[in-house]
Amino acid sequence: MEKSDLMKQKIDELSENQAKNLLLDLYMELDENDEIWFNEHLKHQLEWDTSTVHIIFGRTACLSLKQALDERVIAFPDVLSMGPIKALDTWKGMEARYAWFKENLHDTYNEFKKMKRKMMQSFRDLKRLTAEQDVVIWTCANSAERLGARIIMAALPQVHTIQLVDTYQGYRDIEQHDTPGFPRTTGEVAPELLSKMAQLPPTHLTAQQVTELKEEGKLWLMSEAKLHLFEAGELKAFDETILDDFILEHVADLQQGSYVKAAELLGDVYSTMRDYTGDTFLEYRVRSLIDQQKLSYKGDLSDMMLYEIKLAEPSDENVDELLQ
Repeated sequence: MEKSDLMKQKIDELSENQAKNLLLDLYMELDENDEIWFNEHLKHQLEWDTSTVHIIFGRTACLSLKQALDERVIAFPDVLSMGPIKALDTWKGMEARYAWFKENLHDTYNEFKKMKRKMMQSFRDLKRLTAEQDVVIWTCANSAERLGARIIMAALPQVHTIQLVDTYQGYRDIEQHDTPGFPRTTGEVAPELLSKMAQLPPTHLTAQQVTELKEEGKLWLMSEAKLHLFEAGELKAFDETILDDFILEHVADLQQGSYVKAAELLGDVYSTMRDYTGDTFLEYRVRSLIDQQKLSYKGDLSDMMLYEIKLAEPSDENVDELLQ
């Protein structure tokens, strides 16, 4: 039995009075920072009882949706197209994901610990949904959000109804024109537009669609891949190196015989990608290409704003090999 499941079992065995006494004892032991956290979670519990619950992916999208609607929102802030997703709905899977993050990605703003805590809280919130509640899942036309929706479906208990809001199509329905590639993520949509999208005719999932999406989600939760992207309209697993040549091509276009700022490169790569991985993953691949001596750099690799890169030049030894 997993650590979290064992703790849940012990808590379930407590009487109501024992649980209240335990909470009071824990509260008395808190320092100032922990007390703030405790009060936030107490408020979180008291606000839970709502008939409609919205599920959304991405930090910016969550903030925008909370501005747009006065209803309960469960947010999954992480970018689920990159990094391990195997058994992500379990404590073990979540630990494995953020251990990989710690080993490979730069936590420039010390956000990973907070993000892991939020992700775990959101999965716990999912499991507390009841058969009387309606669920609205917001997604855009990118692998991070569409994969997220399938993973959530796999973890979702039985609820009253499930509705999907496609923010990519919703933008076109409201604005009545097509801006190619926009929005790439729900986070790019203004709160005012999200509010209007919530008023569009709902798209409810049938029982068969729910079953199919749940089964897809269960399969994705067994994926060993570290990168998941759309290809020809289909969500697929890829080796994490699949974007390396794409990155090198952009370096070649930008460098013009000199170094190019890493942040400028990442912005250029991001702007021309059809899918979404977040810039943290792209920067990880840049550093991997430096390790492979396909790129050379100058500056400080601890932050993408502090170093510059260019295509690596063959060493004298490699030139001799090429001339032979």
